Amino acid sequence: FVTEYLTGRIAVAHNGNIINAKEIRQQLKEKGIMFNATSDSEVVSSLLAYCVTTEKSALGGIIQAAGFLRGAFSLVIASSKHKLVAVRDPNGFRPLCIGQNETGFAVASESCALDTCGFAFLRDVLPGEVVVIENGKITQQGIRLEQKEADRGLCIFEYVYFARPDSIIDGLSVYEARYNMGIQLAQEYPVDADVV
Repeated sequence: FVTEYLTGRIAVAHNGNIINAKEIRQQLKEKGIMFNATSDSEVVSSLLAYCVTTEKSALGGIIQAAGFLRGAFSLVIASSKHKLVAVRDPNGFRPLCIGQNETGFAVASESCALDTCGFAFLRDVLPGEVVVIENGKITQQGIRLEQKEADRGLCIFEYVYFARPDSIIDGLSVYEARYNMGIQLAQEYPVDADVV
């Protein structure tokens, strides 16, 4: 989603599910914000734009907005101020990684997307981390969102279903994870079958 606000514009890519999107939407409507769609991605984009205009710095607004979100999310935010900001939810439910090539950086949910676009995997964005990229450099990293919930861990469906087998998430090959799950399944539930 691209959202315009008083002093600029932001584009937001969002992977995840915001469980309090309905409440945030209502609060923003009460502040005069209008919506054109029904997705939680539009809520995230509008919340970011609102917080960026009410905070002293754009980064402060992004961190404030991320603090309101509940659920699973990875965000990539491009601003009209030539910044790219990567945000991963405090629990690390959804993956997010950074790649680099000779022209700059890329941020993606899966490492295979970086490979396809000609970027070398640099690192994962840590759970609850905010990373800022501007002018071809990582200018800020290690900024941590406050963790509200005690549980931390990647959604099990990333390794089982969502992710492509050629991805690496949090240092673990999706292919190898699936292979090892198959071995464990065969050990726990032996079946005389050619394919499971």
